[in-house]
Amino acid sequence: MFKKKKFRPYQDITFVARDEIILQSCEAPKPARTLIPDWYKNIPSHHSKTAEWDDRFGSANSTLKQCMPFFDAFTMGYIMTTPCDIYVESSFNGASVKISSHPSFNIVNTRGPSNKTSMPIPDEYYDCEFTWLTHWEAKTPPGYSTLYTHPLNRDDLPIHTVSGVMDTDHWYATGNHPFFIKKGFEGVIPMGTPMMQIIPFKRESWMATEPRAMGKDEYELLNMKVRRHLSSGYKKEMWQKKEYM
Repeated sequence: MFKKKKFRPYQDITFVARDEIILQSCEAPKPARTLIPDWYKNIPSHHSKTAEWDDRFGSANSTLKQCMPFFDAFTMGYIMTTPCDIYVESSFNGASVKISSHPSFNIVNTRGPSNKTSMPIPDEYYDCEFTWLTHWEAKTPPGYSTLYTHPLNRDDLPIHTVSGVMDTDHWYATGNHPFFIKKGFEGVIPMGTPMMQIIPFKRESWMATEPRAMGKDEYELLNMKVRRHLSSGYKKEMWQKKEYM
């Protein structure tokens, strides 16, 4: 007997292009699960072949590859990528940077050095605020907003995109989205580089209840469920699949 697939109701998200030219020539945002970096894929599941038990975490030599919260962050939502090659050039003394792409794509803009009217820029980035002139925006169902943020767990990228939330059930026109460039980086940011992660969510009101301490039995029960597995206990007992198509 074949098992019936569990029905999963999907919400619709539509990526709307700035114009017909963009629709025909530039790739729309894709599910984040399709853009997992090679460095993560190449991490082994265990530090060694020996199943040495780790009493601190109830796991057998597991690496980051076994961490489902880390994986979930990687694969949440969708990724918007650079539609063309972008060239970054620093000044002769490395104190400033300029960024350019082919004018046809009109993808980047410069707001200039940080000042009292701008946000603080972390020390590891050039003291200059740039913006993505986005080619795509998300349109979500009524009651759903969208988090636009730097691709999660992607500190390896030469850029850092600033986070923002938009009520994309009402507003889905393209616009400016700030980002920074890492100091010392110079050269080409290739077409297809992840530039921002797009995570839709339902708007709901929340209220924090009275804080409490975890009971001893409650703590032990949760840990026993996980520790009865040699590895991947959280995945096997607690983890819930998230889907973005």
